[in-house]
Amino acid sequence: MFGYVLEEAYLQSPKVLTASAIQKKTGISYKTALLLKRRIQIFASEQKENVRDMLYSKLQTEIELEFLKENQRIEFPKRSKTGRKPKTEEANFAEKSALIINADTVVLYSASQRANKGRKRYKHSGSTASIYMSDKLGGKQIGTLVHTIAASNGALILDSVPDQKMNTLGPIIRRNVPERSPIHTDSGYPWLNGIYEGHRMVNHSAHSKDKRYQWARNRWVTKDGVHIQYAEGNHRAIKQAFSSYGYIRPEYSQLYLNEFCFFRNLRVFGLDAIVKSWREKIGVVEARTGVEPDRGQSKPLHSGGKTRRLEAPPASQALRFSPKLKAIIQTTVWISNKKYPPTVDPKNYLSQNIRKLKYSPLSLVERKIKSSFTNEGFLKENAEALQKSKYSMLLQEIDMNDRFWKDPNSIYFIKSKERQYSHVAEILWAELPLNKPISLFRILEKLRIPEVSVYRILRKWKKTNLIEFNTSNVRDRRRPTKSTFIKRKFTKLPGLLYSKRFQ
Repeated sequence: MFGYVLEEAYLQSPKVLTASAIQKKTGISYKTALLLKRRIQIFASEQKENVRDMLYSKLQTEIELEFLKENQRIEFPKRSKTGRKPKTEEANFAEKSALIINADTVVLYSASQRANKGRKRYKHSGSTASIYMSDKLGGKQIGTLVHTIAASNGALILDSVPDQKMNTLGPIIRRNVPERSPIHTDSGYPWLNGIYEGHRMVNHSAHSKDKRYQWARNRWVTKDGVHIQYAEGNHRAIKQAFSSYGYIRPEYSQLYLNEFCFFRNLRVFGLDAIVKSWREKIGVVEARTGVEPDRGQSKPLHSGGKTRRLEAPPASQALRFSPKLKAIIQTTVWISNKKYPPTVDPKNYLSQNIRKLKYSPLSLVERKIKSSFTNEGFLKENAEALQKSKYSMLLQEIDMNDRFWKDPNSIYFIKSKERQYSHVAEILWAELPLNKPISLFRILEKLRIPEVSVYRILRKWKKTNLIEFNTSNVRDRRRPTKSTFIKRKFTKLPGLLYSKRFQ
């Protein structure tokens, strides 16, 4: 029954096979059909890590090939379109790599005015706000925010996330995409510039310079060929497929997303490659052998009408000269009689796996703590390092920042100004590498942020010993001054106050 339902779901993809459809096709009860659906989702979720590893290794291979091409000075093929020739090497960036990654987010089952009990939310904006009810009604998560990582070869990875912040999306992208891989996003990922050399953005809100038109022509695809249509195309398929469910609770969203990903990636990588990757992880090695190790006897083979016996070859030659293809587990257990050590209780196997794969929505209190500008998390992560005397000024600034944001009598326009400075500081912090110093002039040239704001933020960081300053006598032709190199000391930026009032 499981194999039949699995095959039906694969043949029907990208459309989804609901529990009601399983009930109609098989004639079983709805509860049994839902049980089969959950088992398929658990099976698909177990293969997600294999797909991650396969996509990551494929990207690594592409990077190595590009590196070899550059060293051997092999010319890259140009795009053959009449009247369109790339002007520079950077303009031909999209044509260089055979595999390009897109990253974007999409909202499913948003908390509309009807879901919000008829109340409008004037203060909220963006796709994160549309998945939560208003704060007066408890701020419960109603919809699902999905982060999409789509490759140009069709591979897809979906994750259910609570918001679109750097600390939420950054670890997901780092886990799936190598640092030297080309990645295209919209303008909501400026913090990726300091991590990925091949990061390019497209501005969907670009306005036309011609007064006759409102929007620019290149707001979907730039002149350099940067776009996120691989992700956008998957968004349409996801919305169309998930409309069959009617509604999904956020707790079970990751299970349904894993199932959708599995059948999409099955068409890209193939079942053999996914199974091979899974076998390697659990310790299964495919080998040619002539004798089954559980019997320990020679096996008769028929050749040319005569019966002869094939003796078991030595262990060193078993992989080379044996005629039959078997799968040997390193624990000397055969695939036909596999008995793996039980990792979960067999009686509660389904419930335990579902509990592990469930998505945990944030409560209103947790969201407020996460979106606040206080430093409880930073102090816990760096408790040992902050005990040094050189960070005494940093602790004073952190204490002043926390008291300011916790004070209910803080002036509104000062809070607004501090939020703007904090946003600029996060973008600037993302550009600073942790291991090697970077030129300040390059950062200013790349980000195009007002220098007054940048220098004010850097003075605060230098005062609190958050960064290292190194001045070099090497002068740049474009700016005949001493070069300044900066390197950060912490992975995460603490919340500080940057306006004139707190200098």
